[in-house]
Order: sequence, then structure tokens, then C-alpha cells
Amino acid sequence: MNDISLSAAAWQTAAQAHAALAAALRFPAYYGGNLDALFDCLRDLDETALTVTHCAAAESDGGVAGSIWLDALSGVLKHVPVYNAVMKEVGHRLLPITNGKIEGASPDKVFYFMAPDNDLRGFRVQRGDLVLVVPAQAAVDGAIMLLQTPQGRVLRKVKRLNDYQAMLQRYDESCESEIKNYNEIMFVGRCVRLEASLEG
Repeated sequence: MNDISLSAAAWQTAAQAHAALAAALRFPAYYGGNLDALFDCLRDLDETALTVTHCAAAESDGGVAGSIWLDALSGVLKHVPVYNAVMKEVGHRLLPITNGKIEGASPDKVFYFMAPDNDLRGFRVQRGDLVLVVPAQAAVDGAIMLLQTPQGRVLRKVKRLNDYQAMLQRYDESCESEIKNYNEIMFVGRCVRLEASLEG
């Protein structure tokens, strides 16, 4: 995943915004510097998360800073919320929309979940990492899934055993498993992307 952050604070003209986006996202030399060209290039991006900060700068002379600029991009970019373990929004990421979808799901249904613990460290998901969740109400064999439990939302690796049972795995110091009937499990979604921090 290519993680790019831009500040819109200095964008006072469309040309400045286009130049900043083109440089940060490494658009081709023939990039046209207009909204049509921007949409085309954004649609071609793969595995890129774009965060734009300082979007409240004042507009002047037809400037583009601020939320109006981001609203113009809403057809190809989506603010995807980041939730913590109690489903409080703690941030957002700007992700590209491809053919009206993000990772094959409706853009309004996807979200990031911040791993609250090291329960899946053996599967390379550590506390503070972000997983992109798409809706799934049934077990997906071999997937890391977000589950609703009486204690809150948790991440588990899921192994389908048969038509009525699944094995839920956690792997911190050692691998632990529990077998549950599907009617005892509330699946929230399937994790399709991991964004790990290199700090700590």
C-alpha cells in the first residue's frame, strides 16, 4: 500500500492543486492539469491511500482549497472512516473508487478497523494496524474477519469446518482456536487490506 499525505493549505489556484497532486501521485508527463485528466489518473491508481489535510484554507480567485475541491473528487475518491474497538471514528483515509466500488463493495459500506490488540500477531496483524473491512455476514474460509461479540468487536482468522461450524483462530504467543456454530457468530465483515505501522 502506498500511503500519501498532502496538505491543501497552500492551494490557492487549480494549477497549484493539480501540480501538487501530479507530483505526489507521480502522474504521467502528459497529465492535462484539469478535472477530467485528474479523474482518469486517479482511476488508474492501484494500492494507494491519499490523505489530504488542511482543507479549510480560504478560496480566492477561483481557488480550489477546501472541501469544495474534495467534493469535486467525490466520484473517484471516498473518505473512508477509521474506527477503534468501540467503533468511535478516530480518523479517515481517502481511497480511490473504481467502477463505483472500493474493493468490490459499496464505498459507503467499507471502513477501516484499528486492531485493538495483538491477538493476530502471528498472522501479521498487530495492535494499531489498520484493516480495511468490507461487509460479509457469512464465514469466508481462510479470511481474517471482524466479528461482533458480547465483549465488543474482535478480529479472528476464520476456517470453515462444515455447513454449520467454523473455527475461530487467534495467534499471539501461541495459536488458539475455538469452534463455534454459525448461529453463535455475528460476522461484521471480511478484512481485505492491511496497513501496518513500521513504528514501535
